[in-house]
Amino acid sequence: MKIFVFSLSAALFWVAGCSPMLAHPGNGPHIPVVVVGEDSNKAAVARDSEVFKSVVAEIQEAFTISHYKVLDEDLIALRTKIQIGNSRSKQDVLSAILLANKTPEFRGQIDYGIVFSVIPNIVRQSNGRVIDVRIRGNIYDVKESTAVTQFEFNNVDSIIVPLSDELCNETCLVSTLAKRVRPVARELSEVLIQKLDALYASSGSQISTTEKPGQVVLDRSYRLKIIRFERAAQIAFEDTFSSDTEINNFSRKTAMTSEANYAFDTKADVKDISRKVENALMAAGLNLKIVRIEISDDLIVLQKLAK
Repeated sequence: MKIFVFSLSAALFWVAGCSPMLAHPGNGPHIPVVVVGEDSNKAAVARDSEVFKSVVAEIQEAFTISHYKVLDEDLIALRTKIQIGNSRSKQDVLSAILLANKTPEFRGQIDYGIVFSVIPNIVRQSNGRVIDVRIRGNIYDVKESTAVTQFEFNNVDSIIVPLSDELCNETCLVSTLAKRVRPVARELSEVLIQKLDALYASSGSQISTTEKPGQVVLDRSYRLKIIRFERAAQIAFEDTFSSDTEINNFSRKTAMTSEANYAFDTKADVKDISRKVENALMAAGLNLKIVRIEISDDLIVLQKLAK
């Protein structure tokens, strides 16, 4: 019996906290959590793998309804111009995040780092290939550069896939692993939230469900995509939207013939952002009935449907 073990992409979570009071997302913005994969190991799955995305998606969902918000490396690059790149060592990744922490966008507010690895174990047996998966890692105090706690989670039940590659090829294995890792990631997410809450509490910080006077509230980062706008309307929208006092760090990132991409930060909630977008569209002379508006967790898409 041969045992095949391969390590999946180690991922790095950096938690940026507010001191001394943290806002609960139900009534205020989330505490940003930067999620970055490490794929320097040749045996590791790349950061764009389905398995890695499944882990991040589960943690993102759990964090979104709690006190924390997941930011990916694309948003780091948009806000700080710091590119992490592929096949970088863990030390290179850490250095990039520490450098981002020193920028005006983060203002030294990154407190804890969570470094974890997802490790599947595939064992060939007479009745098929048995798949197990575990996630393990440590939480680090970034400012002290020390590990403060560790964790490891395994799937409860193994799953068996056919021995034959014709019946279950590489795509089938990856899809199966992605499904198996989700419940493990969900359990991990809840424990990570508990551990982070405990760390903030022990350091004298407090996670609050209401915003209080003097509380430090971090902006949320958004990407904005404008599609098929005439140049004049696009400029008018930019001027109106960016001049709003609650829209910060508004900047154009890329511009093509039919599409322009922007980034901005704001403390406004989704309802207020929607109102600001509609006001800016009307100020630009655009009929709201012919503009499709989509607002997701961190992306706003505005597409003109007709002339």
